[in-house]
Amino acid sequence: MNAPQNVREVVERVTREVLSRNSDALLREITARVCGEVQAQHSAAELAHATAAIRAQSGQAEVLAAVLDAAADFCSRCGILVVRGNTATAWQARNLPEEAFRGCALNCATGPAAQVCTTRKSVTATASTLDPALTVLATRLETPAALIPLVIRERVPVLLYVADDSALDLAALELIALEAGLWLELLALRRSSGDATAQPVSAQALSPAPVAQPQQTAVPSAPVDSPPQPYSPPTSYSYAPEPVALNDAPSDPFAQGFASSPAAPIPPPAPRGPVESEVHEKARRFAKLLVEEIKLYNQAQVQQGRQSRDLYDRLRADIEKSRAAYAKRYGSVIHDKDYFAQELIRILADNDRSLLGANFPG
Repeated sequence: MNAPQNVREVVERVTREVLSRNSDALLREITARVCGEVQAQHSAAELAHATAAIRAQSGQAEVLAAVLDAAADFCSRCGILVVRGNTATAWQARNLPEEAFRGCALNCATGPAAQVCTTRKSVTATASTLDPALTVLATRLETPAALIPLVIRERVPVLLYVADDSALDLAALELIALEAGLWLELLALRRSSGDATAQPVSAQALSPAPVAQPQQTAVPSAPVDSPPQPYSPPTSYSYAPEPVALNDAPSDPFAQGFASSPAAPIPPPAPRGPVESEVHEKARRFAKLLVEEIKLYNQAQVQQGRQSRDLYDRLRADIEKSRAAYAKRYGSVIHDKDYFAQELIRILADNDRSLLGANFPG
């Protein structure tokens, strides 16, 4: 009868000693984990708000202003530069010195800006070493900073500059840029179909402007007759098969940047006639856009599906709705290629078809 009691006393004594010796380390670990969980939930809520704010806008200038407002929640300072040819010039910013930012012009032919435009991937460094033209924006030499691409139709017409005095939440900032790029591309497709809610913006609206103060640059409210719309399945989109430039005005600096910014070459399609090749390229781009939206709005399921190799089963409803949208547009036109299935494998499954699972019909 005494043996179990003795064992219990020994366990309790040893436990108290271990906890006493490691109390500081345990406290630090508990604090770090709790703060991490709270921060993750806080970031998720802010990202949801940022997505809604971006999608509430129907013009390019308004979308970019919403991007800046959203980015300012995840970094101390941020600014947008519009790419025109081989130069990226300052447009607007948040919490940056006005005169210094307006004087910034990045060379997109060489250096970090060229790397971002060519690879369509972010470049991170310190504020003093990211780019010589940006050094004047650094409050401290070792401030973490980054250039993030805003990708539209596989080109980079806009660069987002971000800096923070402590550490950058690069994943959240890249997600904001990705959302904005997808939304601007969708607006362009909708505008080509005559959708009145997707109004073009004048060239003057995207010309370099003084840095607006935060209280003067709140995200504009959506028109009364066009309230912010939640995300809906792609089958509800009324795209037109003919894409148009992002702005109708030929002198629009945003359109010029879109047309001439450096970009990684796209592998050429198989030899076809000019008209047929154009249709195939539009179909491939449309499929890519549909799959990127699936990935954007189902990130947790995508990660879990890759680990469990059952992506299709987890995302069947979204995949089939998007497949129907693709088939409605191009199913009767293209018979020798299934670009939607190809993009599912490339984007969702990271070029590994097995991750989609045995039930994947593509």
